Amino acid sequence: MAYVFRRFSQMLILVIIALAAVFSTQRLAPGGPFDGEKPPPPEILANLRAYYDMDLGMPAQFMGYLFGMAARDVDETGRPGRVHWFSVPDDAKVSITGSTDVTLGESDVLVRKWCPWDEWLGRWVKSDPDRRPLRKCGIVRGDFGLSMTKRNIYVNDYVRDGLPGTLKYAVPSLLFALFLGVPMGFLAAYFQNTRVDFAMVSVGMIGTIIPNLVMGPILIYLLAIQLDGFFHWLFVDYLDWIELSRRQRTLNLIPSGKSGGPIHYLLPTLVLGTALLGRIVRLSRAGALEALRSNYVRTARSKGLPNWLILFRHVLKPGILPVVTYLGPVSAVILTGSLVIEFTFSLPGLGSQFISAATDRDYTLLMGTTVILLVFVIVLNFIVDLLYTWLDPRIRTEGSPT
Repeated sequence: MAYVFRRFSQMLILVIIALAAVFSTQRLAPGGPFDGEKPPPPEILANLRAYYDMDLGMPAQFMGYLFGMAARDVDETGRPGRVHWFSVPDDAKVSITGSTDVTLGESDVLVRKWCPWDEWLGRWVKSDPDRRPLRKCGIVRGDFGLSMTKRNIYVNDYVRDGLPGTLKYAVPSLLFALFLGVPMGFLAAYFQNTRVDFAMVSVGMIGTIIPNLVMGPILIYLLAIQLDGFFHWLFVDYLDWIELSRRQRTLNLIPSGKSGGPIHYLLPTLVLGTALLGRIVRLSRAGALEALRSNYVRTARSKGLPNWLILFRHVLKPGILPVVTYLGPVSAVILTGSLVIEFTFSLPGLGSQFISAATDRDYTLLMGTTVILLVFVIVLNFIVDLLYTWLDPRIRTEGSPT
């Protein structure tokens, strides 16, 4: 438990450092979300910067993004002033929408309606709706903020819509690469320097050699067009098993794009899965070769144990260690490299939102997608560290006896 707590603490520190680096870098870079060929007048630009708290210092902006703030005072001219970090003043009139198109007095404050976690917890905790915590929540309470380029649209909505679309083909593609690549790598290691070895490695490297931008149209042509045409000829024209209307010229057994049922994600899964397959085959082959050459495997063979028992009992766990190590970085490859998949198959996802946020300099949307990416990578690396002690008993934590 001490090792788990120590690794979890290191993970939290790493997340905060990474967020601070991305947050400061994007704000210090030239340009901004309100710059363009026709920038707004200085008065409107000042109001926009104050509305998104960009008029505060960099540490205050970062603290507000992490933990939120209660509200900001509005002076006689209607401009936000002093920041309230934890509580709303008792005599303040609250605008729960956070909009600036209402009459504001000297003691009025700008706040959000409620925090996402408060809405979720409100189902079990009975409380007065008028007494909900009125504050800009911060990401620690599940609020990624408002989009800076699309008015009154929360980043949470983009993440809620984009992340499931990406995971629908990202997770199956990773499982496809793992369940196919690991046996192929072990088989190649067991029959090292034979035709089986060369065949397994060659098949696995096809997806690595051919980029996703080329593999996608190839699979669309072969499976969604040619294979569908063959089934159309077989079941409609030749066997006359299926009757189609005049306008329906294809069976559309394997759709070539757009979201829908599980069959719509077959081609994206194959494209992204074959791209990961070659690396997993090579990693599992290298790990299995190292395990097969170890002394304990030689001892097991000398005792007369069958080969299948040696592979499952003595080679499997140490052999997949390189593959487990690869699971952390591969999450970043899947999420950031999904733009080509989404563009090719007309799928909604997080990759296109990440690119559009970087192009439009939408700070909050860019930070929201970055947070999701960081959480995936760091959490998977944390799980990998815990799996190491179970997969290989030779690995010991600091301070434990060797």
